[in-house]
Amino acid sequence: MKKMVTKNKLVNKGMSPVVATILLIVLVVILAAIIFLWLRRAFVPEIIEKDGKDIATIVCSEVEFRAVYNNPYLEISNDGNVPIQNMKIKIVESGSHTESDLLTMGVGWPELGLGKSRVFRGNIGGDIGGAEEIIVTPILRGTSNSGYQDKVCDEGQYGNPLNVA
Repeated sequence: MKKMVTKNKLVNKGMSPVVATILLIVLVVILAAIIFLWLRRAFVPEIIEKDGKDIATIVCSEVEFRAVYNNPYLEISNDGNVPIQNMKIKIVESGSHTESDLLTMGVGWPELGLGKSRVFRGNIGGDIGGAEEIIVTPILRGTSNSGYQDKVCDEGQYGNPLNVA
């Protein structure tokens, strides 16, 4: 009579190539989603708000100001209910232009901006030289997730051109 001897062998089996491929694809998709969400947060512009309203679309339309240039003085009065943080000045001369703002020009613009019903008068004659025209555009201050931010209103809609020639 023959004896059957069975040997218990420890057999090391590897993972199937199909399962490994599926796991690798799932891992890549998850990593891509994480990177996409992280980068999207970095490149999506923050909404700058003032009193819960988006400055770019709503609050700029509520700004009311009057600007008058009487050589060499620029007079700006805030006739509305929205405080104006600063004013962008676009100086147009002989087909070209330069841009600045009243705060950095050092003409006495209030550091905290022009509040409701306030008037500014400053000598800008030396800064504009032989300009043909200046365009005055309000800059508003709002809040975002990263703190206070200034937003220049759209020059085409809210800019006030003044003839200085």
